[in-house]
Amino acid sequence: MCSSDLGVNPQDWRHQAGVSVGGPILKDKLFFFFNGELQRRDFPLFDSNITNPNLFSSPTSIKPSACGAPATAAQCAAAEQYILSRAEPQLVPRTSDVNLLFGKIDYQINENNRASFEMNYVDFRSPNGIQTQLALTNGNGVGNNANTTVFDRTAKAGLTSILSPQLVNEFKFGFFKDRQYDPNSPSLLPSVGPIGLSITGTYNISNIGYSTNYNRLDPSEQRYEVGDTLSYTAGKHSLKFGYDFASVEDYVSLLTNPYGTYTYASLTAFAQDFSGATTGKHWTTFAQKFGNPVVDTTIFENDVFFQDEWHATPKLTISPGVRYEKELLPEPTQVNPVFPLTGHIPQTNGNVMPRFGVAYALNDKTVLRGDYGMFYNRYVSATVSNFFTSNGLYQ
Repeated sequence: MCSSDLGVNPQDWRHQAGVSVGGPILKDKLFFFFNGELQRRDFPLFDSNITNPNLFSSPTSIKPSACGAPATAAQCAAAEQYILSRAEPQLVPRTSDVNLLFGKIDYQINENNRASFEMNYVDFRSPNGIQTQLALTNGNGVGNNANTTVFDRTAKAGLTSILSPQLVNEFKFGFFKDRQYDPNSPSLLPSVGPIGLSITGTYNISNIGYSTNYNRLDPSEQRYEVGDTLSYTAGKHSLKFGYDFASVEDYVSLLTNPYGTYTYASLTAFAQDFSGATTGKHWTTFAQKFGNPVVDTTIFENDVFFQDEWHATPKLTISPGVRYEKELLPEPTQVNPVFPLTGHIPQTNGNVMPRFGVAYALNDKTVLRGDYGMFYNRYVSATVSNFFTSNGLYQ
């Protein structure tokens, strides 16, 4: 069933605005540019969870045969009313607010030195915005939804210096902050509390409880980077030497299913527990996850490189080079004594990567190019975090 079958046409409106301004602060010396944009959107989600014909007689009613003894009529009525409140067709309020800012300053210090500074700001908030679809028929809009936010902050500075007619130096510094946080939505909290619920069998239905995947901070990443490149021209050779250093911290706070999930074999069994069972509990399975939700890791990256562009002849250019990378990885803070290797992440010192390129001009319009390079894949922070959490003890 879609929203049009029920005479529902969810609104979707957006307001957008932006401004850009730039120009000289000091003539021929100091320049600026600024851009700001915002968006406000209102786009409610149409959600339903009534696809099981054995359970529902209509979009707003449950078949009388779905629930019976030993549950009482009052227990069945209360359970059915609860399920309908989660499953029947409904509009879930959802908005999205975005703020973007960008600024840049260029400063011609003197004829040999030029500095630049950049800043970028992103602020995104969307209540009930984890689910982005227009309409859902599996109950995810109510039972598997949450708020979502993204906050990004970046800054970059650079200094280019002409040290001599043959020698140029480029220095750069960068800062990057990315925070993606998805908290549970209080507006979707059911009367039974923050637990997961599902019913199996003939009258099966899922997503009638609370989402079990949130709160989720994954990740809050902070990166600092500094680098320097020296370029030297000598005859037919253009040489480059460079070094980069980066510190990358990833902070994750994530523990799925922290309050538990109940599964029932029938609507009758659920009805007995929903109204307060007096003869024991009637769920068939219960699952809950425990452990430390926080993983905080920092990776240090060191890179050096050398490159030459040799114009051997007016038509032939040869470009040899080499790069070396070294990552310093954190070690897991908790070791499983049954598997001692879970306390160590292998590292290597052999990441030497040669590169070679050649270009030959057949004529003014045609150039043949060929190249070769060796590369090593880096450890990504998500993989390192998994080494911490997947040892059978951490979570």
